[in-house]
Amino acid sequence: MTARNRDAGRHAASPGVGAVVVDRRNGKVGVVMGHVGPHVQLRPPRGGREWDVPPEEYVRRRRPRS
Repeated sequence: MTARNRDAGRHAASPGVGAVVVDRRNGKVGVVMGHVGPHVQLRPPRGGREWDVPPEEYVRRRRPRS
């Protein structure tokens, strides 16, 4: 398998724009604003500065139980 094929699989599993995820490196919650290569660009839910997260360092946020 080439590196290009491995990256293609990651992109297919990447969260869509508007999804809420958690940056595992620092615990910050962010909204997906876009993708640059394998990285996901996040922005705080109430606005602010975007930051990039590598694909292995974010998890989808679970909704709290009601």
